[in-house]
Amino acid sequence: MPTLYKNLGFKVKKLREEIDISQSSLAEALGVDRVTISKIENGERKIYAEEIKKLSEYFNISSDVLLDLKEDIEVIIEKNITRQEPKKEIRISVPQKNLQKFKEVTYNYAYLAMLRCGRSIVFMKGYRSVDGQQHKTIIELSGDVLGEKFKNIIKKFDHMRRKRNQFTYDPFLPVSKIEAENALKTAEEFVKIVLKLVQKENPQLRFNFNK
Repeated sequence: MPTLYKNLGFKVKKLREEIDISQSSLAEALGVDRVTISKIENGERKIYAEEIKKLSEYFNISSDVLLDLKEDIEVIIEKNITRQEPKKEIRISVPQKNLQKFKEVTYNYAYLAMLRCGRSIVFMKGYRSVDGQQHKTIIELSGDVLGEKFKNIIKKFDHMRRKRNQFTYDPFLPVSKIEAENALKTAEEFVKIVLKLVQKENPQLRFNFNK
């Protein structure tokens, strides 16, 4: 198969894994069987126009983003050293030209970054979500672990969860540029909080963030 289908299949797999859904669930949404999804992700099958449309709607991104493999938003956790402040700063960087165009995707990436951090501290404490509302449970358990001191950022985290659900299922409730920017700032703050906690609990670990 052409490289295009392999790259597209890789992107479909990445998007699916980022929102923690199975091949079977995605297959049901597209009206195909699980084997078909497996072949698509492995670049062993063409993806037809109608399927691209369904995938775009399912992942809440435009077909242009799905097909344009070079212009996709890149979310990077990086180490940034400023001249004014010599201390290290963790940032989630999104090119500004993409922020305006892909606000919903930017918001989603910021939320998923927080969700993964939340899972890391929950698992670190020996908890595991087994109910049907895993995202909400992760947020609540993160609040329990972090305590009263960080209740405000946990409230923001839960607000982002609800906002993400809204624009995922209702295209008439878009994300503004300010909301996307604030989501990135909240995610950066949460990543730093979790990183400090993990380093405190596991001082033997060393973290290197490269651009």
